[in-house]
Amino acid sequence: MAAGVVGSSCRVECVARAVDTWYSYGRGYAVKGVSLEVYEGDRVVVMGTNGAGKTTLLKLLAGMLKPSKGRVYLCGYDTREVDESLTARFIGYVPQNPWLLVFNPRVIDEIAFTAKNFGLDPAEAEASILDVATRLDIVHILNRSPYTLSEGEIRRVVLASAIVHKPKLLLLDEPTAGLDNVLKDRLIETIKSLSRDYGVALVLATHDVEILPFLRDFRLVVLRDGAVAFEGSVGEALENPSVFYDSGLQPPVGVRISEKLGAYIDFYGVDPVANLLLSRKKLRDRICR
Repeated sequence: MAAGVVGSSCRVECVARAVDTWYSYGRGYAVKGVSLEVYEGDRVVVMGTNGAGKTTLLKLLAGMLKPSKGRVYLCGYDTREVDESLTARFIGYVPQNPWLLVFNPRVIDEIAFTAKNFGLDPAEAEASILDVATRLDIVHILNRSPYTLSEGEIRRVVLASAIVHKPKLLLLDEPTAGLDNVLKDRLIETIKSLSRDYGVALVLATHDVEILPFLRDFRLVVLRDGAVAFEGSVGEALENPSVFYDSGLQPPVGVRISEKLGAYIDFYGVDPVANLLLSRKKLRDRICR
């Protein structure tokens, strides 16, 4: 790709737009009539059970799949009418299995491959690689083989490769898969920071409901059987557990505890609940001495 395309502005404010989009792999539809708009600075989390259509929708937004019916636009370009090499410069994509993208002997080569492929000159590429590596805390592993890295490290390396050319849209498929709670929290905060500082619109697909309390400033799209079952704020959904139950998902554990506590209060009254919590605190304090 010719130099100079990196950092090119979108032709429109809407970075990605799906219009009544359908997609079939040959037997039924994996995505059914989805319409979605993602603007500059937007943060969207797409949620659903396995097979709900999350990955297919992400690939449609990335231009990797072409709609069977409907339209998908990336920065104003119809993905059915232009070559993927044109729209690819606007997106960064990290699949559920990051190892699928690894093929270079060193971490720095992985990140540099993307920078060079999208036309950064050597000085610009070096500066961008150092910046993103610093932000993702992987400077100390730049000369290591990717195949020696942990799950958390390889996810940060592939994320660096996806964002080093400063795309307009970052698409992440199950980014917290295989990570413990500490690493999940760290990765989410890093992703949000990159999105904010780089001005990148973000679409994150996951079935991990436990990360939702960390994504309260995100817009939530819930898919059920390939169609949009809910679209609104994460906060709205957390206050309305039926959003999850109706789509075959369990609400986050904190929401379920609140539900049970609320039912206990309704049945027994406030004082018994307060006494129960106080007794548990005293017991915990005695055990922890």
